[in-house]
Amino acid sequence: MLHRFVGLFFRSKVVQKSTKLVKLVPVEPCASMKKILIIAHLILLNVYANAQQGTVEYKMTMARGGQSQSTTSTMYFSNGNVRTDVSIPMPGTTTPMKQSILFLAASPNTIYTLNDASKTYSETKTDKTPPQSGATIVKVLGKEKIQNLNCTHAMITLDKGSMEVWTSKDIPGYDKLLSYWNSNNSLGGAKMLDELKKNGADGFFVRMKNSGITTELVRYDLKAVDASLFEIPKEYKKRDHSGFGNMSPADRKKMIDAYKKQQKP
Repeated sequence: MLHRFVGLFFRSKVVQKSTKLVKLVPVEPCASMKKILIIAHLILLNVYANAQQGTVEYKMTMARGGQSQSTTSTMYFSNGNVRTDVSIPMPGTTTPMKQSILFLAASPNTIYTLNDASKTYSETKTDKTPPQSGATIVKVLGKEKIQNLNCTHAMITLDKGSMEVWTSKDIPGYDKLLSYWNSNNSLGGAKMLDELKKNGADGFFVRMKNSGITTELVRYDLKAVDASLFEIPKEYKKRDHSGFGNMSPADRKKMIDAYKKQQKP
């Protein structure tokens, strides 16, 4: 996801608790679950990347140690370009840090990560060939209704873990979106989508769940998307390394301090 789109999905730990606020510090996801999260995001990317225009918003809830924390992820797509905006909880402030991930049709093997607080961006090169994976097993668990949508509940077992998905065919135009993975395998995830279809579990992704993280559809529409969303702002400076988890402690502190200063009235 990816996030580098892996940065979209942070695990968190509680560092301070009061009656009004639970402060959480973003940390890197464990290695065993990182691949699952990456593939999950690639599924969504495969689904939406070739749609003409539209917006998809998801809510991600992370449950840890009896506490829960929610973030939002909004994906914009237009003519092969995809932008994902995420809000990442930060310590010492109730306002989350904003990051954006760009996948541009003109640069199919480059991922751009934009940081709103530091006004910087980074580039990550991806492989031109689809990632290789082990066996993918899909087991249909039943039929459920979510947000008044008829959904198929399935368990996907991968070589290093598993996740649950809920898909629906009730959303108009879902079949046109899903047709993209049939013609483009460069982003990975097509094998999983193929297995879902074989088991009658294909459809629009309404909910995904694994390792205490639940991602659920909030809204979806096909309204026109502003072309400027797929441009890197001129005032942003390029950074050599990407992702909060890859930064040195000094750089992390600098970014957090800059962000806190930005939030003061």
